[in-house]
Amino acid sequence: MKRLALALFALPAALGAETLTLRPYAQNGWARSLDLPAAVAEEVPQQDFGEVADLFLAVDALMVRVDTHARAHALWLEVTNQPAPYVSDAANRFELVWLDRAYPFNRWGRLAIDRRFIRPEDGLLLARLERFYHERMAASRYAALGEDLEEARPPVFAGFEDDRYQRHDDLIQRLVRDFNANPAKWVGADPKDAPEIPELDPALVKSMMIEETGGNGERSLAAWDVDPLQVNVPGDWDPAKEEVGLSEPTSRNEGTLEGNLRAGIMFLARKGFGVSGRSIASRPDATFDSWHAALLRYNGRTDLTSKGRPYNAVYAERILRRANNPDRKVPIAQGR
Repeated sequence: MKRLALALFALPAALGAETLTLRPYAQNGWARSLDLPAAVAEEVPQQDFGEVADLFLAVDALMVRVDTHARAHALWLEVTNQPAPYVSDAANRFELVWLDRAYPFNRWGRLAIDRRFIRPEDGLLLARLERFYHERMAASRYAALGEDLEEARPPVFAGFEDDRYQRHDDLIQRLVRDFNANPAKWVGADPKDAPEIPELDPALVKSMMIEETGGNGERSLAAWDVDPLQVNVPGDWDPAKEEVGLSEPTSRNEGTLEGNLRAGIMFLARKGFGVSGRSIASRPDATFDSWHAALLRYNGRTDLTSKGRPYNAVYAERILRRANNPDRKVPIAQGR
């Protein structure tokens, strides 16, 4: 979505129907002692109104659906005498207000919504909204706060707070930044073709690493330091991996951490275009299906779990649930 071109100004007494407001989230009192503007607002130009309105209409539909599922789940817990989980808003920092509806965002710049009930296909809409939010924040008088306005960093996932899991955060952030700046290079596309690929979230990469090598076994502990995405494993070789800079390994944990992590992200992104995982240089009309599809193909296991579902479907859903809701523990598969 293109940036709105007008400067920000102090909140007027009466908001018009075409005013977008950004303000500190007040319910948890985090900003009470800070000298912050009460709110900042921008007039949405007439030519941009439809685009902005469509975005928030889609988000409204998502929030209604999620709220409906959350209420039904809460009722089920009550009927079955199970304790309801405690939901905290302590991490919320700011909110956008559009047509008198508030949309809160947490300190990582993500929409504060019950992500237990988010579907994998909702990721594109959330990424679009969160980019829109970051643009507003970066242009506002709140930008000087710094900590809450940094580019998205890999979150600390519930259940994986040990320092070991945060060791590669700077590298993840740097590689994801490079990917989002020039995705064509990562998927082997001709630069003039500029394939449309949704922005890659560092939370997805880190969640995937945890799913692959986040266990406490000796093999996982060793792989986390060298090949956390398990892209360079003997017995799991694919000639397409030569295109991402790998050569067939003879033992586990060959290569370097950065080389393997870069190759893993490249291979994952190429899987978004098809099962082969190969460069799309010869397929200029290829389309990226989704990160969910890429995860399914990256794992590739279609044997059924004890609940009768393909293993790779459960694998992809665990990764996306963890990435979309860092504050709720999503366990990794047993045996990892």
